Amino acid sequence: MTATAPREGTGREGGEASPPLWLVTTGEPLPVDGPDTRLLRTGIFFQELVQRGVPVHWWTTAFDHAHRRHRTRDFASQDVGDSGRLSLLPSPGYGASVSLRRLWDHRVAAKAFLRHARNEPAPAIVYCAYPTIAMSRSVVAWGRARGIPVVLDVRDLWPDVIWDTVFSGVNGRIRASALATLRGSASWALRNASAVIGLTDEYVDWALELAGRERTGLDIALPVTYQEHEPLRGEERDAGCRFWKEHGVELGNHQVVCFLGTVGRQFDFGPILDAARALAADFPALRFVLCGQGEGLEEARAASSRLENVLWPGWVDGPARQILLERAVAGLAPYVPSENFRRNLPNKPVEYFANGLPVLYSLDGVLHRTCTEHDCGVRYDPSSAGDLRGVVARLLGDPAHRDRMSRNARDLFVARFRSGALTDTLLDHARAVRGTR
Repeated sequence: MTATAPREGTGREGGEASPPLWLVTTGEPLPVDGPDTRLLRTGIFFQELVQRGVPVHWWTTAFDHAHRRHRTRDFASQDVGDSGRLSLLPSPGYGASVSLRRLWDHRVAAKAFLRHARNEPAPAIVYCAYPTIAMSRSVVAWGRARGIPVVLDVRDLWPDVIWDTVFSGVNGRIRASALATLRGSASWALRNASAVIGLTDEYVDWALELAGRERTGLDIALPVTYQEHEPLRGEERDAGCRFWKEHGVELGNHQVVCFLGTVGRQFDFGPILDAARALAADFPALRFVLCGQGEGLEEARAASSRLENVLWPGWVDGPARQILLERAVAGLAPYVPSENFRRNLPNKPVEYFANGLPVLYSLDGVLHRTCTEHDCGVRYDPSSAGDLRGVVARLLGDPAHRDRMSRNARDLFVARFRSGALTDTLLDHARAVRGTR
């Protein structure tokens, strides 16, 4: 990307030029990252708004969170389609997902937003992802000073969910002071935002409790979505099948239970390896295909080095990912139980729903309630040795129930998580917020 000069919004609604809608986030994959990049929440909204001709400007960080690399070291901005603009904010980057250096990166990125946003035409409204706390506070303050509504989109329960990890080993008095500072900044941002949206009603309730205010009709849950892919062409399908054959997976002969995500501290792979070990003799065609990369990958590979039915192919995208999701019998969501995940319905299960996969998960809370109500997944107890083994054995032994859960998962996705309907909700919400100004 190269830096370009500011421009006026080019999209039109109702035949008249309109000021842009701004999206602000950090850490998501971008459309400039490559043809096989899977966009997430902000990226999907951005892409659909551009396709509809809605003027939209996406502010994000130049640092690539997933691959720990800098896309550029300087500010850069470019047009996307006829109505979109993408701006990359410089920041120092970080290694560990949860660290003091990451908090510093957030502060630098927030200052970069303030420095560059003043050179742009004023937006109609801003949707800013929370976290980061630093960016949320900066964007809300910037909007208040200019009379521009700012909506915070709550996606994680910071600082609560990072507290013990980031500040482990730090002096108790310093810990207390740092927590008070972070919670104070978060509370101010949430209280002074024009509205709060969140992945679930539980997330919205948490945010408003921290903000110290009552819920209004503008504070709504807007769940995650998933970007569905076009059907694979013949050559793409062949390439995907070759990939799996080279990695020892015969998709026509093996029964695959899959995982796709970051191999890090938020997931517990111990019960999966225990189940694989216990099921190997009775289910020789079963394969646990665990796709991803992260700080825990080498340790996880070492722990399963003697298990021939466990494969770690690394990060998988494009046709290989799509074929795996088509052919798998279930998807794994081995979250470490925490309030952050109990109150949420994360990206991973929604991706499984979209592909008609029953979800095998470790959580109680929102995910458990959703899968129970719609009969599209099964919970296992991560603290009970052998529980996942029994869940997988029952799944493989009852194909009729497995197929019923598969249909239910897909029906749930179509009813609640399709991106087009959620983009309609976002635009309706933006109009409602602006109407209160």
